[in-house]
Amino acid sequence: MSVTEAASDRVAVPVPEPVGVLEGIGLSRLGHDVRSPLGSIISLTALMSRKIANGTTDPAQQLHQLRLLNRSATGLLGFFERFVMLVRLESGEFDFPNVTVDCALIAHQVVADLSPAASGPGRHLKLEVHDGPALAAGPAGTAELIIMELADNAMKHGVADAVVRVDAPAGSGQTVISVADHGPGLSAEDLPRIFRPFERGAAASGHDDNGAGLGLPLVLRAALRHGGTLQVATGPSGSVFTVSVPAA
Repeated sequence: MSVTEAASDRVAVPVPEPVGVLEGIGLSRLGHDVRSPLGSIISLTALMSRKIANGTTDPAQQLHQLRLLNRSATGLLGFFERFVMLVRLESGEFDFPNVTVDCALIAHQVVADLSPAASGPGRHLKLEVHDGPALAAGPAGTAELIIMELADNAMKHGVADAVVRVDAPAGSGQTVISVADHGPGLSAEDLPRIFRPFERGAAASGHDDNGAGLGLPLVLRAALRHGGTLQVATGPSGSVFTVSVPAA
């Protein structure tokens, strides 16, 4: 099913204005999201130290523990990088140069990078692009961020194929990035929450996908920094997130 077909049974809903990064429960959630991986790292290093001290180390087990440490540290670093990006986008202190990029090429790379993780029974990440380039100009890295975060969000919360579409409608002066998932859709209560940093919708909160609640707040702020817009259509068969930015 294409993005256009997927959108036909879904209703456009208003996207709220961005709120401050640490408004509401943001500060307490930030503390939780930092303490949890740090606690795992501290506990595991303490265990490894005790085993080394009493001479009970097992090379295979130690290798497994080192991999767990690496995964926790990598996840924490990724969280901080996304959090810093969110703060920079919100504050306007975004000193990256403006660049012109081809969003179609970026989408190809994002789908290639995410597809192995997306694959599963009845689940694939599909790409639809129009013929020719889909150029957009904006702060370096933000187009990549928009496509990656939307695709990752669809992959996490969908139950079937997710579709990434990039288009540059003739005469519109816009480059349009749409991502459709086949999740449970958004409730009226979910809509404001999913754009607030560190909060997630009810469906996402119901399972452990290690999401920090930063993806859609990042997309919203990046779209605005591009001089663009973010629109959402949702219904029982899922949601479609559409970012339109000025074409280069």
